[in-house]
Amino acid sequence: MSRIVAWPAPAWPRRTFNMTTSGNPDMHAAKAHRFRIQLERIGDDTSAALSFEVSNHDDIFAIVDRVRTGTAFGENDAIALAVGLKLFTGVMLTARHDPLFADIQPAMRTFIGNLKSRIAATTAQSHKP
Repeated sequence: MSRIVAWPAPAWPRRTFNMTTSGNPDMHAAKAHRFRIQLERIGDDTSAALSFEVSNHDDIFAIVDRVRTGTAFGENDAIALAVGLKLFTGVMLTARHDPLFADIQPAMRTFIGNLKSRIAATTAQSHKP
């Protein structure tokens, strides 16, 4: 079993690889939210943990909260969906001109639109008197 942990990266400057969704590590750095992602295997101490930092124009924690409350997915699935989708689409946007992503880009736009619509409908339903 594996576990993904995400928390805001420290504010102090570091010389690490920092990926932005724009593809330019320095672009919008002041406006970007920074995160450190850590993946560690549970129950197997022979594997080293993986850790990396990313920047994103969105607050991934806010997106996780919206997916948790706006979908019927369980807690772990909602977190995995939100974090995985933001990480994947961040790479896809950075490499948007790479032919590898050409076939999936239209489907991802549709999927994300459907997910946002579901969250909005669920949220609107829960706020009705």
